[in-house]
Amino acid sequence: MRTAYNFGVADFIVYRSMQGLHLVDGPGPARANFHNEKEFNSIQGTNVLHLRPGLFYSNFYGAADMIRQQHIIGNNFGGKIILALSHSHDIAQVIFEALHNNNFSGKSSAYAVSAEITGYEITNILGRGTKFPDLKWIEFPDQVLSENLLKQGKTPEMAHTYNLDMGITLRNGGLLKDYFKEKQGILAGASSFEKFAEEFTEILF
Repeated sequence: MRTAYNFGVADFIVYRSMQGLHLVDGPGPARANFHNEKEFNSIQGTNVLHLRPGLFYSNFYGAADMIRQQHIIGNNFGGKIILALSHSHDIAQVIFEALHNNNFSGKSSAYAVSAEITGYEITNILGRGTKFPDLKWIEFPDQVLSENLLKQGKTPEMAHTYNLDMGITLRNGGLLKDYFKEKQGILAGASSFEKFAEEFTEILF
């Protein structure tokens, strides 16, 4: 997503990128975003901020039926993996403030994370919020996850690119390596995952 304003002297652009951009041939959309960032950086006389959010809270809406019917949630990585997650409202606020205040210059990047949380913590919070205290995090084998995604209507390419590859890179610690190295921390005033659980409950009942 490209958002730009022209103030007569230089363009100020916020490019909503993603994490994992330290990986040249990264998983899923990280590969395209890596090259997109390079293209934006090649624009002369333009101030560009590459905003790198975590995985979106809203992704969990796709697990609503699984939670409701089977009382499980999961992916092809374990529940102890620390995830960096973001609420779309927080990202919108960061973009607005950056463009309103013009508080960046040159070519720069910043992480925009609302919560650092494990799969087990996610199940505890959603379990309480959805009144399913027995909610469990399941680490699905790659093949099982792939088969389930295909049954849901995803193409093999989409399932592999946007789900399996991302999960594998999270599993081996590669996706968030740069984020934890930078230690930029959680956004001030970010929407907590507990607050999102309240929003999530509204679609389950």
